[in-house]
Amino acid sequence: METRARIINAPELQYASGFTQGTALPRDEDWILVDKPMSLCSWIVVIFVPPNQFSAEDAKRTITDLVQGCEAIGMQVPEKQPLFVYKNLHDNVDQSILEALTQTTNERKTALTFLVCIVPDGINADLYTAVKNCSDIKSGIACLKAGKCKDAGQQYWANVALKINAKLGGVNVIPDPKSAPIISDPRMPTIVMGADVMHPAPGSQSPSRAKTHYDPQGAPSSVVSGGLQTREETLDKHRGQYLPVHDTQSKRMYFM
Repeated sequence: METRARIINAPELQYASGFTQGTALPRDEDWILVDKPMSLCSWIVVIFVPPNQFSAEDAKRTITDLVQGCEAIGMQVPEKQPLFVYKNLHDNVDQSILEALTQTTNERKTALTFLVCIVPDGINADLYTAVKNCSDIKSGIACLKAGKCKDAGQQYWANVALKINAKLGGVNVIPDPKSAPIISDPRMPTIVMGADVMHPAPGSQSPSRAKTHYDPQGAPSSVVSGGLQTREETLDKHRGQYLPVHDTQSKRMYFM
């Protein structure tokens, strides 16, 4: 089968003033600047790796590197020494994370803002799905592999920080309005959406998870997650979850 297509030029990217000369073309996915940095206030690190494989020193070094990565892109990190706790990956993941959230709330006397999970390098699909379900749907998360945490450089931590900033509601970069008028035209509100479905391992009774990432204004973005029947490939109910949050209904949609 053949089809007619065209390659659309990538829009120039507009960064925060003071970080660059204004705009730049994306190159090698090396986007390390933010337009709207957020604060990583109260957070906790939950480690699903035994201490003999990921020591307390490894955990402290990981926290230090992550804090430096966040500050490097302009984020504020008032809590530079969050709690870190070890949990058995064979226990109930929801319960383990709930216990960690309760612990940090009780000890730090503040509501939790974000959760960082460190998982084994050879993580199985069921554990990953359980962690992402509990955290993505119930609280914000960054999920990191233990081996990567030990050897990562500054670029890795800056990329992790970008993901955290976006999940906290920040804006990393926006398309330059002059190079992307089809998205930035105020007379035609446009939403850009992307979606995926994550399945458990074959034979598992765990539900599949559908996620839609939508960007209603060319930069601010949100995520909608939900459960499906096991190995179901559908996305529904997301329209009803978007409209109550945004007063202006988009007139155009780009779905990827």
